[in-house]
Amino acid sequence: MTRQARGPRVHERWAHLRFSVIGQILAAPPPKGELRAEIEALAERQWRHPITGDPVRFGFSTIERWYYRALKERSDPVGVLRRKLRTDAGQQPAMSDAARQVVLAQYAAHKELERPAPSRQSHGACRDQA
Repeated sequence: MTRQARGPRVHERWAHLRFSVIGQILAAPPPKGELRAEIEALAERQWRHPITGDPVRFGFSTIERWYYRALKERSDPVGVLRRKLRTDAGQQPAMSDAARQVVLAQYAAHKELERPAPSRQSHGACRDQA
């Protein structure tokens, strides 16, 4: 099944919802001093969740953040509202690559020392023999 048949991806749906929330005030900016009231009115509204369809609300600061991010973007205001992937996505920064290689080498060198953990039965058998 192609992506077109299934519809837009989840991140695209969220970006379109965010844009639909702020789109009115981007298209027709309120008079000076009335932006706060407009955003408060949007925060009081219920919106349809892009995945479940359930009613959802967004806070003032969230809508305000979306508005200013989209306002700064000239070419693709919907794109800037997509989920931003972390720059370290897919990495494990807790251990450097050099340290990881040292640990793997130690593990390989001492693999023969591995043995299964004793079970409760073997503990009982040892106790009975003593």
